[in-house]
Amino acid sequence: MKSKFQKSIKNRIYQVDWQNTRPVGIISSSDAYFVNLSNKILSIFNEKSVAEIFSIQSQRNIAINVAAYFEDVISGFGLWQAFTSIHKTMYGKYLPFLDLNNEVYVPDEINSEDVQFLIWAELQRYDIDNEVHRFLNPENPMIFLLANVIYDLLDQEYETAPANDAIYKYIHQTKLTDDIITTRELLGWLHYDSYLSMSYPRLKLKSEIEELRSNKNNEFYRENFGTLSYAMEKIGIFSRNCSPLAIKAKDWLAQIFDGTPKAKMIEAIDFKQIDNYNIVDFDNEYLTIVNAENEKLIVSLDSLGKQPEIKGNNSIMCSLFYFNDFWHVNGFASFSKLDKELDNDNTKSKIKENNKLTYDYIIKKIKKPISYYADSKDLIKVLTAIFPDSDNNRIFPDKFKSYSNFILFVHPEIGLSFYPILASHVCDPKNPYYDKDVVEHEGLSVLTGLYEIPKELIEYLIDNNLLKNIALKSLHGETYGKKQLQDNIRFVVRFFQPRLYS
Repeated sequence: MKSKFQKSIKNRIYQVDWQNTRPVGIISSSDAYFVNLSNKILSIFNEKSVAEIFSIQSQRNIAINVAAYFEDVISGFGLWQAFTSIHKTMYGKYLPFLDLNNEVYVPDEINSEDVQFLIWAELQRYDIDNEVHRFLNPENPMIFLLANVIYDLLDQEYETAPANDAIYKYIHQTKLTDDIITTRELLGWLHYDSYLSMSYPRLKLKSEIEELRSNKNNEFYRENFGTLSYAMEKIGIFSRNCSPLAIKAKDWLAQIFDGTPKAKMIEAIDFKQIDNYNIVDFDNEYLTIVNAENEKLIVSLDSLGKQPEIKGNNSIMCSLFYFNDFWHVNGFASFSKLDKELDNDNTKSKIKENNKLTYDYIIKKIKKPISYYADSKDLIKVLTAIFPDSDNNRIFPDKFKSYSNFILFVHPEIGLSFYPILASHVCDPKNPYYDKDVVEHEGLSVLTGLYEIPKELIEYLIDNNLLKNIALKSLHGETYGKKQLQDNIRFVVRFFQPRLYS
């Protein structure tokens, strides 16, 4: 049996743990202080006898994240203030769930409510990452108690804590126009590794790399695994969302720079996924390329690193990001010689057009965007009536035939879709299959991603008040818990399902 001393040594935070939350290569004289502060926060878990409730990893993550939040506020990095400012713009208040006293809450100083939110966010992300379906009330008494005890510690340290000038200068004094690589790395830190990034971006990247690694029979993947992994990491910075609000890193950074010329420069950043381009011209500085839609792009050759072998090739496959008036290669580029020009691949526009046509056609038939069905037989009858010339097996897969309580949903962006079980959750006078007991016990799962529902359907249900009975469990009663959830319902979807907003 391990002694308390052995356990305390094992469950300590070290410099290497703290360094994982830093921008690459930045070591500061204040790091030792914040590592020590992290361990002081960690010790509170043992003092308050909550170690059995919080996993060891959650305790460590909370300690590091709260210490990093404290460092952010006293050093003036702007990460937390930008997050709360964006939340206020989106939802009219600085933080979700918590009842903030506007006379006491100070946005640019430390607050117990900030700590309370960080504890809740880490616990929920830990559950999500480990596929545990649990929704904690942010006003949970244990979270509230811990937040206040930790806040008291921070308050005691506030006047004497050292600012981290190195990271402040990295964020605010970098000459973005001079160094696009540093700008991208700054965005990458916000996206993947800051205390507010949340775990989703790193886990998504890990999943994609593991999928790439599993393609052992693909010779190209095997030979270029390192290059492709690097490209995936750089592409993710621009293509996926981060932070509790599921926003792009560039939008977060633009808010950090709010009111400065840098903000407009960051807002103008654009991105293109890996695609093929025809090379139409080049000189010592720039490469002119055209995609299948005949869009002309001017690419900085500096972003390709060493002078590329352009002569003799007429095509480039790459990902791009737009910054400071030019496009830049992002993580991956491959030159080749094609025998013919790129065909105009308008697949995406055709899909969008077909979805709109499908929507218009079905609305004429059934007169409404959403409808409800007891079982697969009822739904198949309707689908057969809508598409009389289609084979039943094509319009309704066998795997859904044993399910019940279907929703049929049509939308101009996604066309037609249907979802089993979901009718039990939708509080609509026209829905005879709504089940209050199901909503009471399982309603939150509609918002947290247990069902794979597109953003268009989630937003339709919220906009039309069809999920109005979903509530949090609260010590203050059902009415309070319902208001608590409904007032923050859009944030909940963003927090638990960031993939919907990529």
